[in-house]
Amino acid sequence: KIDLIVEAFSRMPNKKLVVIGGGPNLEKIRKIAGHNVTVMGYQSFAVLKEKMQKAKAFVFAADEDFGMIPIEAQSCGTPVIAYGRGGSLETVKEGVTGLFFYEQTVESVIDAVERFEKLETPFDPKIIRNHAETFSEERFKKEIKEFVELKYNEFNHLKILKIVKLLSIRRLISDLITLIDNIYPGTKIYNLDIVKNNHEGKSTYINCDVRSEINIDIPVTSEDVIFNFAAVHRTPGHPDQAYFETNIRGAENVCAFAEKLGIKKIVFTSSIAPYGAAEDLKTEETLPTPNTPYGISKLVAEKIHTIWQAKKSNERQLTIVR
Repeated sequence: KIDLIVEAFSRMPNKKLVVIGGGPNLEKIRKIAGHNVTVMGYQSFAVLKEKMQKAKAFVFAADEDFGMIPIEAQSCGTPVIAYGRGGSLETVKEGVTGLFFYEQTVESVIDAVERFEKLETPFDPKIIRNHAETFSEERFKKEIKEFVELKYNEFNHLKILKIVKLLSIRRLISDLITLIDNIYPGTKIYNLDIVKNNHEGKSTYINCDVRSEINIDIPVTSEDVIFNFAAVHRTPGHPDQAYFETNIRGAENVCAFAEKLGIKKIVFTSSIAPYGAAEDLKTEETLPTPNTPYGISKLVAEKIHTIWQAKKSNERQLTIVR
């Protein structure tokens, strides 16, 4: 949706926009850019970082299930003006690290920029950077290590069956596999994905798409754990149907697979999106009010997993991670 942002700023000649990045739409972007819009094309990371650090704000109009770019902007202390849907609802704190607009229209972007400019209290770069740190690789490794150690002590024997479609955090999943391999040498890890990766021999790759019935022949036991990380890829522009196919159909197929093989433990990565966009604090007791296809599909996926666990609640264990 870069063209949307460029068109919006072209209608605000007193505002300056810098566009960095390549791609097939680059020439189209250059053609519609006003005199106040600088289209730099592909640049090195050093240039990108410098521009991000000096920017008054970063504008993000894509609908992604997670999206790393808004986090990278916030790590520079730069507030984000984001489309209030999908992963931005998790990575941007409205009024603290940025603000939202809720329609992918030129008018909505212009309104958001104008609201940003009129803010009486500026955003605090230190607070923004601290928020970005909550998504850091170091924190992920620390908390996953603590979680794995806890579950290892509970299960006594750990073998992990990793069900994945497409991950916006695939690099961190690789770190997780490396971490498990280091802590528990000899653990058998099966990586079911549509993108081949055996993590330098630490996992066994099996081509699998969770949107379809899972029919694979591998040795499993009731002590195995399924980590369901199924998600739509980080690239933007997905139709609503993509979220429902991956999150809902994926949950159905994963639970059916666990049912068929007698696997009793599932860890499912969900989101705070089922609780909708709002500034008030949410807890597990809050009534879910999802207002996006992403949030709705995640909520339904949670219920599918919950129903699977409830069928044999005294035997099965379900962990939902937000």
